[in-house]
Amino acid sequence: MGVDFRVEKTGLLKDPPNKLPRLMKKNVSAAVNDSVRPAWDMVRGPIPKGESGLYQSIKLKRATIAQPEASIDSRHWLLELVEEKTSAHEIRPRGSVSDMVAGTAHKALRFKGKGGIVFAARVKHPGTKGKHSWKAGYEFVQATLQTSIQQAIDA
Repeated sequence: MGVDFRVEKTGLLKDPPNKLPRLMKKNVSAAVNDSVRPAWDMVRGPIPKGESGLYQSIKLKRATIAQPEASIDSRHWLLELVEEKTSAHEIRPRGSVSDMVAGTAHKALRFKGKGGIVFAARVKHPGTKGKHSWKAGYEFVQATLQTSIQQAIDA
């Protein structure tokens, strides 16, 4: 008595052999983007679109067929102050001691307050709780990426 089995080409396997890897890479890169794009929105969500430029500095690099890696990036100097908890601190105008002696330093802070534009020699900032939006975005990608890629491979 013999054993016989047959493998039939179905779905993607019917396509020429060189097309299969490209389609798989396309599905995987789409799955990566499907996980990272919502995380990008989560990261930027709590950040105001103000004059600081922080919101605009948060860039999304999408995955492609050639490079199935995606990233969210910002090198803005305010990022750590917004993301992490800060303690109470004093804010003073920028400028070095030599700028102050020369008279070229900024002498006041200028910002928008409840009643309009406010000028102050210094401000006692109460500190912040931190937005922690990068952590939330990272956790979202960790929770969804494996499932998204597995569904792309199985498709």
